[in-house]
Amino acid sequence: MKLFLIGTLLNFIVIFANGGKMPVSLSGPKWQENPIDITISDIDFKHMSLDENTRLPYLADVILIAKPYPFPKILSIGDVFLNLGLFFFLQEEMLKKK
Repeated sequence: MKLFLIGTLLNFIVIFANGGKMPVSLSGPKWQENPIDITISDIDFKHMSLDENTRLPYLADVILIAKPYPFPKILSIGDVFLNLGLFFFLQEEMLKKK
């Protein structure tokens, strides 16, 4: 649950620092071979595009999960911690002896 808490706090910090919206990289990292293209119309009311005015951009949604993954996504480091925390929690609960 500690990893889950860390992920939640990291996401909260970047959202709070950017006026209540999560910054998203519209093209993914420049080093990625096949970045997914996201248009500004794909961004909803809780997200904003990452630009030079973004605070704490390294905590924003900048980690691109592209092909061969069938559902391309852009994640933040907070999302990674949330998912790891959830994974380890579920694994621990399933392996408990009754």
